Amino acid sequence: MFNQFLYELRAQGMEVSTTEWLTLMEGLQMGLHGATVSGFYNLCRAVLCKSESDYDNFQQAFTTYFQDGIVYGDQALRDQISDQIMEWVNDPGRHGGRILRKNADDITEEMKNLTREQIEEKFRRRLSRQQKEHNGGV
Repeated sequence: MFNQFLYELRAQGMEVSTTEWLTLMEGLQMGLHGATVSGFYNLCRAVLCKSESDYDNFQQAFTTYFQDGIVYGDQALRDQISDQIMEWVNDPGRHGGRILRKNADDITEEMKNLTREQIEEKFRRRLSRQQKEHNGGV
C-alpha cells in the first residue's frame, strides 16, 4: 500500500534507500507508530529524514500522498486500504484507539456546575496527591 508513498518521497527530492524503507516497514510491524496518524507521521519522519533539511520535502510528500490521495478521493488509493482500516479511521474509539475529542457523556453533573477556577483548583489538588504516573487512571 505504501509503495507509492516511497515514490512520492523520492519525487519530492528525498533520497530514501531500500534499507531505510525496510526499517520503516519493520517499525510499523512492531507497532512503533502507536496506531495513530501522528505516530505514523513521526515514525516516518524519524526513520526517513536524514537531517532537518529533509523536513520540508518530507512534509510535502506526506501531505501530497495522504491528504490529496485519501482525503480528496483517489479511488485507486482507497481501494488499497482495507475496510477495517477505514472503519478504524472513521471511529477509532470503537476499536481501542485513542479519542482526542470529548463528548457530553464525558462531563459529569458535578463538573457542569463548577466554574473554571473551581475545576482548576480541583485539578491542582489531585495533581499534588499524585505520587506516580497513572496512565489515564489505570
